[in-house]
Amino acid sequence: MIFNPNEHTVVFLSYDEPNCDENFQHLLTLRPDALRVHGVKGSDTAHKKVAEISLTKNVIIVDGDNIVNRDFFHTTIELNDDVDLSTSVLSFSGLNCINGTKYGNGGIKVWPTELIKNMQTHENSQNLETKVDFHLENYLQLNHAGSTAMISSSPKQAWRAGFRDGVKLCLNDKGVICELDEIDWRNFDRLWNWMHIGQDVENGLWAIYGARLGVYMTVIKRFDYTEIEDFDYLDRIFNNAISSVNLIEKCNNLGKAINHIKIKDMLSVEHSKRYKETVSPVYRSPELFLKEPHSKEYDIVFISYHEPNSDYNYKKLCERFPRAKRVVGAVGSHQTYIQAAKLCSTDYFWVVDANAEIVDDFNFDYVVSFYDILKVRIWRARNVVTDMVSGYGGVKLLPRTPTIRMDNIKIEHVMVVSNITRSGSQ
Repeated sequence: MIFNPNEHTVVFLSYDEPNCDENFQHLLTLRPDALRVHGVKGSDTAHKKVAEISLTKNVIIVDGDNIVNRDFFHTTIELNDDVDLSTSVLSFSGLNCINGTKYGNGGIKVWPTELIKNMQTHENSQNLETKVDFHLENYLQLNHAGSTAMISSSPKQAWRAGFRDGVKLCLNDKGVICELDEIDWRNFDRLWNWMHIGQDVENGLWAIYGARLGVYMTVIKRFDYTEIEDFDYLDRIFNNAISSVNLIEKCNNLGKAINHIKIKDMLSVEHSKRYKETVSPVYRSPELFLKEPHSKEYDIVFISYHEPNSDYNYKKLCERFPRAKRVVGAVGSHQTYIQAAKLCSTDYFWVVDANAEIVDDFNFDYVVSFYDILKVRIWRARNVVTDMVSGYGGVKLLPRTPTIRMDNIKIEHVMVVSNITRSGSQ
């Protein structure tokens, strides 16, 4: 089944975004026939207005803060034959202009119009699961970004975006508040970026403040989080916030408060630009509904410390695995692992020490279950001098984003007896 965006009605859905008129004009340069729904209060009600004017059975909805990628309407997607777009929502990722995250927030959605007409969500919902979001079981989540969420046009726009997602990322899929150490690690990564990155962007500090305040009010104060659907309520909170003369101080004070609820690496915002250099979005979905889902090959990094045989070993590794990268660092330095992680874009990455010789039947083809908890996996190595087998010198599989931040992550020794690397001088 081929999804072609040009076969569906496009509706631009805006409310009060300061840049919405400009963004709609941009959309018209890509799809001159795009329609618009503006200023309708309530997300469920607004979506129903969209369904009413759609000329096709599925409708492409572009949010008011979105700049659609110029190649969006020139790109088709091959879906599995059993995909039914009359009951499912095709959900593109959105690239966040402030902190570089890329997931469903702000992304383009392709909705079945009948599903919109029959759903009861947000202001019309009768249960917690859909009070602040749609029914995500219907979502086919794409890692590909079709647009950029331009949420920095005013302090209020940036703050509101940060606050609402700060709250939502603290909830589980049943609409129940999580302790922060219970949040899915991908959502935690997105939340961390919301709370740390953006000071170098106009109004980005307001997004950081909003996200931190959202976490504080949700997890510590346990406020009624369903209020985030009432924009008048949000305006009152924001109007109280703008009386502050030192936004950095308020952000840092919230950071200290959040530190008491098991986020041990909450940092001050003064180095926000440096944090942004470490952002590489985590995957949002395994995309099992696609004919060609994203590659399951993880990046490989060869780490050396000026060993005399390191050049030879790296060349030999690259002959079998050309994707291997190289880092030269200091022995025992955690900065070497951080440097290696920054070279990678996959959720996990392999680390090969300079004195390791990869055996013929080891192919770096192990795949972590997509929703598994974070662990470091270590394959054993046989020392050619002592003939001892241990984890020392073995190949490692590390999660990328926590390695960059050097969070505390659980170590798991994976004993793959038939796949053992050799280490030591020969």
